[in-house]
Amino acid sequence: MMRKNKRVSVTQIAKELNVTRRTIFRIIDTLKSQGRIRRVGDLKSGTWEVIE
Repeated sequence: MMRKNKRVSVTQIAKELNVTRRTIFRIIDTLKSQGRIRRVGDLKSGTWEVIE
C-alpha cells in the first residue's frame, strides 16, 4: 500500500487490512528498524519511502 500511495495513513492501512492501528504501528516500527521503510517529512504531511 505504501508503494502505491506514499501518503497513505496508518488508519487507512488498518481499515484495509482489518487490524488495529496499534498493530500497524508495530509493523511499521519493525520495518523501520530493518531499514525497509522510512518516513520523509513530518507525521502529518510527510510521505512513506519503501527502500527495498
